[in-house]
Amino acid sequence: MKEKKLPLEVLSSRQLLELQACTRCGECLNWCPVYAKDSREEITPRAKLLRLKSAVKEEYSVFTKLFSKGKTKFPIDQQLMQIITQCSVCGQCHYVCPVRIDTVELWEAVREMLVAGGVHLPKGQWEMAKAIKESDNPWNHPNDLRYAWMNKALTENLIEKRPKNILKEEASVLYFVGCTAAYDEKINATAQQTINLLQAAEVDFGVLGENEPCCRGKLRRVGDPAWREYALENIEMLNSLNIDTVVISCPGCYKTIKQDYTKLKQLNFKIYHLTEYVQQLYDQGKIKFTQPMDLSVTYHDPCHLGRHNRIYDAPRDVIKALPGIQLIEMERIRQNSRCCGVGGGLKMAFPELQTEMSVERIHDAEKTGAEAVVTPCPSCYSGLKKGIDASDSTIKLYHFTELVTAALDVRPERDAGVIGGVG
Repeated sequence: MKEKKLPLEVLSSRQLLELQACTRCGECLNWCPVYAKDSREEITPRAKLLRLKSAVKEEYSVFTKLFSKGKTKFPIDQQLMQIITQCSVCGQCHYVCPVRIDTVELWEAVREMLVAGGVHLPKGQWEMAKAIKESDNPWNHPNDLRYAWMNKALTENLIEKRPKNILKEEASVLYFVGCTAAYDEKINATAQQTINLLQAAEVDFGVLGENEPCCRGKLRRVGDPAWREYALENIEMLNSLNIDTVVISCPGCYKTIKQDYTKLKQLNFKIYHLTEYVQQLYDQGKIKFTQPMDLSVTYHDPCHLGRHNRIYDAPRDVIKALPGIQLIEMERIRQNSRCCGVGGGLKMAFPELQTEMSVERIHDAEKTGAEAVVTPCPSCYSGLKKGIDASDSTIKLYHFTELVTAALDVRPERDAGVIGGVG
């Protein structure tokens, strides 16, 4: 039986060259967070590149066409998919690669190539992709519950007033909530806090409510070719809103809209991650931090915010501006920050591995002696919480928005530590 054929048209000319560019120096092995937990050579970036290079060369060589009867020594099969998906696409290998292979784009393109070639995604990733396409969120929750967190926040007096529905009332700024903050009850508070923050700064903003779509970035991360069609639908809708700015609190949504969407079509609005926007509000004097906190923290760089978008200083500058907060850095930070393991579909396909990676990051945080670890990413928050639970750590965990709103003292009728302070 003939093996599945590689649809090489999915890869760009540059990516085909990158398959040839690996020097097999092994520097990526010293930094890969997955290899640190599973030391099989076959899952390393250099081994993946060699396997793919050999498969391409074997399948498309004249010798193979003449003498192998269509069979290759390097079949495109489920085993190769398992190897390619055992990766959080954190991008660390790109930063340490001597020839700077763009591994983030390459791994995502290779996954799409495999899917287009008829290879199945791992079960957890396939189920997630199916849920996004059927229910417009990764957890297959009813779409009419996307705005339930807002109604609950109003009922419990967690926010002062309902923000504008931008489909009914014009506003210059759209706050894009994201699926995790909308549906995950442990993360809902980040959306509530962002509402309080923007209202305290008197920003003219609105939300899409129940009509907010999933950014569909997770389809791109696992290689589902359908992501382009869904992305173009979202671009058309966002471009029609007559807005000046989109503020996004989820680094995953930020990467998708800032990087992936703009490669498909021009966007007619500015895009900011919440940490950048808060820094601007503070620098412009629109918010003031007046409530002191006696707390030492260490900061975790989300991969999609840091390595993928080079946003390192904005969150740190804001944290340093909070009265009474002492920032103590971990050994691995910024472009060398250790991944928590949630991204790239790894959590869905290899949950045990993701937990091990988060435990390692919590150990990094503990070594600083800080009382708490803070991150601006809802997904990293969820992953790090697993690391704390699995390691019985006593370190506390805060989301960026909790510390900011605590310093502003804008939390109506709300006890401190509802989302943060866990550990």
